[in-house]
Amino acid sequence: MIAAPAPAVAASVLPRRAGRFEAFLRNRMIGQEVMQAAETDGGGLRLEAVTTLGINGSTLSQTTTAVFGRDLRPEWCIVALNFGLHAMGLELRVEGGRASALYDVGGRHRAVTKDLTREPLLLVDNCFSLHALGAVLVGRQVPEGRSYTALPAFEDLRATLPGAAAVLLGGREYDPPTVTLEVTRDLQEHVWLGDGWMERLVAPHLHLRVDWIREDDRKGGL
Repeated sequence: MIAAPAPAVAASVLPRRAGRFEAFLRNRMIGQEVMQAAETDGGGLRLEAVTTLGINGSTLSQTTTAVFGRDLRPEWCIVALNFGLHAMGLELRVEGGRASALYDVGGRHRAVTKDLTREPLLLVDNCFSLHALGAVLVGRQVPEGRSYTALPAFEDLRATLPGAAAVLLGGREYDPPTVTLEVTRDLQEHVWLGDGWMERLVAPHLHLRVDWIREDDRKGGL
């Protein structure tokens, strides 16, 4: 279970300095994500992220809005995505021990409702801010609290703290990460935390690296 956070949950899990995420595919920058977040009236957290990526000559534009309770457990999430001529949407709600997702793919709808067997962790594709927040929350866990249900995939997820080995990507070796999230058997996300926030995410099987760039930094680390 996610431990009860200190007062002012927004400040306790958000970066201390403004910035943005920059994404690199095979060491080539493909886009960025900007984020806004604030505490809700109920003492939880509301996060909105806007992601813009250039992939194979097309532009992916995604807006993700998510709300968490005082305990930082996800309550709902809305995603609007446009990729080339394709439009997709997602509405996700978590109520008690059950989660419901409504998918809209080009006007075709599909609904999924499942019971949660583990603590939910909100990891929306292409939303680096939610992956960062998830890594921050996992990094605070006690040793036995490292099994989750990844939403909206509804897949079991395991976490290793700290990451067990160095990570190779694009001819460079990175030090062992703070957290490794095993999203699937073939897909792992390695996250380095610093100053209470995600500084870097590397997914070797996707050839993807995401860096947090502070506003006062001239350029991101390579």
